This record gives sequence, structure tokens and C-alpha cells, in this order.
Amino acid sequence: MIDEYPHIARVYFISTPPGVGSWHSQAIRILTGSKIVHVCIGNSRRVLDPNVRKENLWRRDDFERMYPRISHYMHVRCRHPVIVNATREGRLKVLPTVARFATNGKWPETDDCVQVTCRVLRRAGVPVPLRMTTPIGLFRWLAKEAILASP
Repeated sequence: MIDEYPHIARVYFISTPPGVGSWHSQAIRILTGSKIVHVCIGNSRRVLDPNVRKENLWRRDDFERMYPRISHYMHVRCRHPVIVNATREGRLKVLPTVARFATNGKWPETDDCVQVTCRVLRRAGVPVPLRMTTPIGLFRWLAKEAILASP
């Protein structure tokens, strides 16, 4: 029998307590009411961390051992390979992300952690909704709709 979902995406959710982390993290925490303020995505070898300063590529073992405040992770089964590559150089433009949140995902396309993670998942065959705007929204959608694998 052929496995229809032979690839695994590792989706990591990052939490911060009140008063800890960047102002971006605190703003996300206040606006969403969730401790989950950041999301990263990886495969069996590497993890892409699209943060405000730049996109970092980590070896998966190093990321899991050294990254602070990983609060949840999911192994999502995918139809296609999970390809993680850093494409953005430099800082995230925050205003488009704020506009996307304010318009409930209607506009514009951004390079924030949620949008980068969703693009990687879509390329791997996971039908993540186009209007996803927050880490907690992605967490809830994956928990409800995705085909999860045992770690």
C-alpha cells in the first residue's frame, strides 16, 4: 500500500510569559489573548525560524535543544516534501503584517512567521486557509484539520 502522506512537517509554536520577549511578541499576546506568539517550521533535518530580524535556518537537533520557549509542536503529514529555505534578507516589514491582521488576512501578502509557515505547508500539500493571520489561529486549525503524525 502506498502512503498518501509520506512526508512530515514539524511545526513549532513558541510562547512567552507576560513581559518577556520583544514588543512584537507582547503585541501578539495582547491582540490574540494567547501565550503562543511565534511559529517555526521544519523537516527532518532543518528548521526555518522567520523572525522579525531575519530568517534563520537551524539544524533541527540544535533548534530543539537550544531554542527558548518551545511550548508545542506538531508533526503534520504532507503529500510533498517539506522544503525549508530562508528567502528574506533583513528585517521584517511590520506594517504589512499589521495591515494583514487588521483586514483579517485579506491584504497584503507578508513574510511574517505565520505566512512563511503557511506557504511551506501549502507547497507540501497541506491546504492551510489563505487568510491565516496568527500563530494561535494556525495552531487551532492544524489541531482540528490537519493529518497529524505521531512524534
